[in-house]
Amino acid sequence: MIKLLINPKQTKGNISCTGRLTLYTIITRNNCKYCDKAKALLKTNAINFTTYNIEEGSSKWILSLMLKADIKTVPQVFASSGNLIGGYSELSELMESINPKEY
Repeated sequence: MIKLLINPKQTKGNISCTGRLTLYTIITRNNCKYCDKAKALLKTNAINFTTYNIEEGSSKWILSLMLKADIKTVPQVFASSGNLIGGYSELSELMESINPKEY
């Protein structure tokens, strides 16, 4: 078992109230300004994320999943729970509801 030691003074954005790291997932493609904006928004809020670019060979399988789920646009942002947040607009609304004074 791995224990995560958390300093309460250093828990901005990327630590949930359960003490686990929050890791969002962003599905992107090349030359996508809203993909870049979504990544920048998460970085600004100190939220960890991983990225899958559907144009890279190692992430092509995600394109198949997206088509089966009838998702046709990027970015697509998923919360650490696996729930779909949506695109950049939905992510921006979520961040504003969490930190309204910063927007």
